[in-house]
Amino acid sequence: MTRGSTEETFTQRMIRCVMTEIIMNYELFYQLPLTSATRQVMTFGAEIGGEPFQAQIEIRYLPAADQWFFSLWDHAAGELLVNMIPLICSRGEINDLLLPFRHLRNGKSVGSLICLKGSGEPSSLDPAKGTITDFCLLWGSGIVSDDAK
Repeated sequence: MTRGSTEETFTQRMIRCVMTEIIMNYELFYQLPLTSATRQVMTFGAEIGGEPFQAQIEIRYLPAADQWFFSLWDHAAGELLVNMIPLICSRGEINDLLLPFRHLRNGKSVGSLICLKGSGEPSSLDPAKGTITDFCLLWGSGIVSDDAK
């Protein structure tokens, strides 16, 4: 880069990549509203796998691991689909944390979850105590992988 130009940060590049993927595949993502509370529960309605899906999402901090975890319920059926997976931030390429769960809901998927660094520089690589609000969590209808196209 030349003197006086601004260099795109890693976070800006990742968000641009995610947004490009979303636009290319006509996918809808929600930015989960994160707070510093150690247990956060929210409910969303979305269309996933071509069908309506009422999801209950829980974000929980466990002090022993100094890590945040994600759980997902089918709110309408009361069924736990994804239990306590660690929030690991994407670095270098988009890391869909829900990819291993695509077979659920009779193959209609549970969507995609992407954890990105926020606008600042967090003190930890992944969300830890006191840093969850420094990250951006995107959950939505799912990124179509090259294998599925």
